[in-house]
Amino acid sequence: MFAIFKVMGSPTQEEYDELSMMVPFDPKIFKEFKHYKRQSFKEKFYYIQDYDNLMDLLLKIFAYIPSKRITAAEALKHPFFKDVKEWGFNQREFEVYLANWEFEMYVV
Repeated sequence: MFAIFKVMGSPTQEEYDELSMMVPFDPKIFKEFKHYKRQSFKEKFYYIQDYDNLMDLLLKIFAYIPSKRITAAEALKHPFFKDVKEWGFNQREFEVYLANWEFEMYVV
């Protein structure tokens, strides 16, 4: 969990408050957590032309509050993937490709 915090930044106080209602342990432990700032990804993703949309998509995928995470269907419609049609995929082919890739990740 702290590895995620070090990369994505610590949850906000609002997120901690919401998370405290979901955990099966005493949420007071959150007060002891060190605060981390979100890392800049510009150097890591220097080759991505649409950096702003990539970051928006990643933050929506990795939202700390599960109910605020983007769904797979919503992710596929995100502006970051606007070039998918130029790759020659139609929406259904792309969904099948991603589903197979995701399945292979869990099988390995």
